[in-house]
Amino acid sequence: MSDRDFNEPESLRDFWSDMPFTRLLGGFRTAIQPTKLLLALGGVIVLFVAGYILDGLTPTGSRVVVNRSNSAELGMTELDAYVSGAYKEMGVDMGAYREKMRAMNASALKRRLMEAPLNEDESSAERLIADGRAFKEIREQYVDRLDDLKEVLADRYERRVDEVKEQYDQSVDLGADELEARDKRDRALAELKEAHLGIFNAVFEGGEPVGQVLSWVSLLVRENPQAVGELKLTDQKKVAADRKMVMETVQLAEAYRLAQDEQGAGIFATLVEFDATQFHRAVSGVVWQQDLKAVKDAVRDFLVGVCWLVRFHWFYAFLLFLIKLAVISVVGGAICRIAALQFARDERIGGFTALRFSMGKFMSFFTAPLIPLVIMILIGVLMFLGGLLGGIPGLGEIIAGILTGLALVGGFVIAWYLWDSWGALI
Repeated sequence: MSDRDFNEPESLRDFWSDMPFTRLLGGFRTAIQPTKLLLALGGVIVLFVAGYILDGLTPTGSRVVVNRSNSAELGMTELDAYVSGAYKEMGVDMGAYREKMRAMNASALKRRLMEAPLNEDESSAERLIADGRAFKEIREQYVDRLDDLKEVLADRYERRVDEVKEQYDQSVDLGADELEARDKRDRALAELKEAHLGIFNAVFEGGEPVGQVLSWVSLLVRENPQAVGELKLTDQKKVAADRKMVMETVQLAEAYRLAQDEQGAGIFATLVEFDATQFHRAVSGVVWQQDLKAVKDAVRDFLVGVCWLVRFHWFYAFLLFLIKLAVISVVGGAICRIAALQFARDERIGGFTALRFSMGKFMSFFTAPLIPLVIMILIGVLMFLGGLLGGIPGLGEIIAGILTGLALVGGFVIAWYLWDSWGALI
């Protein structure tokens, strides 16, 4: 090859294409291969399904406590309280805070069970909560009322809209100013729409003051002004029954939310929601705010959330870790097999073939990330034993001095393994 040919762009491209390491530059093209993406998506789906199943199997006493003690902390979970430090405002540690919130949730639910429309006596309410049957019984009554509520509100809303439109037509026919009459009609229709949506919001979301809900119900559920005689009496009874049904459904909805709080939230569901919030904060800080402090705070809160999981739900964290490791072993092993054959032999295999391979090597893939963890534990045990020897009167100081170098090396090895495999650990 002449110097002239070597300097030609095409010849130069041919030269670099013959270099083996340039295959690594095709990593992105290899990574976005549909088979690998589908395998990764399947792994994520399996992990989510397993997490929610694990939530369903978690006993009530081990679930996440939700705090609805006041409007400022409506829906705050124990994870939010731990990350924000809100539990410190009560002058207690996190464990006492969780127990106090559980007691407050049970007390609030007990009061609601003793009120209309449930009307349980005190002993019966306590028994329902203690046996874990309160949530089921309230849910059954609540769900049974929803269809009737939707039907009644839809009927009453249509009637009131027709009445307002009819009043507008009559006022215009009687010579009223059309613009003023139209404004009055539009305001009345807007109030009806607000009342209709407000009642639904009180039922499905909660948090609306009782007085406001009563005013909406009074505006929407009214007597027919044209009814007379027997029809008027019948209409009055119907209005009273509909108002009572709507208000009782709102009260049942509040009882249902209190029962949900008393049951607690799923640990995996809480983590997913919390982590999604931190991810959104980090992306927003980079893309929209150009604020690296927001990114740092999001990462810090995420790591504090991991500490909360390990500290207060360690057994759940252990099971979730094993599930995650098993999913990564199967799916990750299959993806690596596809990539290895593609790079080494320029050979393409299907997803099922790769999965069969990873399943056959499951124990190898599963135990490989655990080896550094076992090494760290062994080193930690040896360092602990060395510390015990250092406590021997007289002779211990000499032993501690001799073993100090080994302890420093062991600490470096542990730090290295933690840095190298932190993703697998969390």
